[in-house]
Amino acid sequence: MEIIRITESQAEMLRVFAEKTFRVAWEHLNPGKADFEAYCAKAFAPETILQELATPDSCFFAAVDAGKWLAYLKLNYGVPPEAHPETGAALQVERIYVDPDTQSRGVGAQLMAFAEQEARSADLKTIWLSVWTEAPRSITFYEKLGYRTFGTEIFWVGNDPQTDWLMKKDLTAEKNPALENVQAAPAAAKSTASGKLFFFLHLVLTLGAWVAPFIIDWRILVPAYLLVMLQFAVFKKCLMNEMHETQESEDRIFYTELLEYFGWRPNPRKLKFFVRKLLYPTLALVAILWQVVFK
Repeated sequence: MEIIRITESQAEMLRVFAEKTFRVAWEHLNPGKADFEAYCAKAFAPETILQELATPDSCFFAAVDAGKWLAYLKLNYGVPPEAHPETGAALQVERIYVDPDTQSRGVGAQLMAFAEQEARSADLKTIWLSVWTEAPRSITFYEKLGYRTFGTEIFWVGNDPQTDWLMKKDLTAEKNPALENVQAAPAAAKSTASGKLFFFLHLVLTLGAWVAPFIIDWRILVPAYLLVMLQFAVFKKCLMNEMHETQESEDRIFYTELLEYFGWRPNPRKLKFFVRKLLYPTLALVAILWQVVFK
């Protein structure tokens, strides 16, 4: 993977990719369709994209692998938040979006590491961004990278005012930044490779749980399913998700990632309720019915 600067000659490619990733990320969470469509019509109009590409002190970058765009990033140099001018000259991460087929593979983290390197190269000591307060998965992602909230701002989607958290990171507080930059790429590559392996392993175990009632003795299965539910009750998450970098939140779990990978986007909260509360008791009941009642 390489990170390239996007030029005006790539404006249409940027426009298509930006609108696609924005819709995938937020359309299902915006019930006001008219407001959402109004925002998209303006934000992703060809003239808007060209104007943004020509704006001084702003740059777009794309993460590219074998000619395919995996993600993109927009940076604004020397720009403090309007509501917090005391922040001083800083680097703003205005946008960062990853193609849905590439999520949970470390690409976003690599782009954020690149953004921090850009800030240091420009002698900017602070990097900041805004994130929707209704996007816990994104908030958790930034928190893991060392960002902390310091205020709020309003982001308008059409005529719908949505509250964003302002988050920032003090780059002067980090130790040995040069060493971190050297290690970032191989570490991310290793993380991505191991993440794919554990994601596949998790997938195999998930499929196994679905077919187990028909091939494994119910006296073994029922305690196994109870252990899975005990894990959810005690840790409030699936421990395997940490192995493949799936960031759980109140509305995203492994099944969400899996179904989205195959192009289906169910209601995430209903899906989580089904998996955590109903799925494994149902599978245990199926095992008993199949092996005892209908034997």
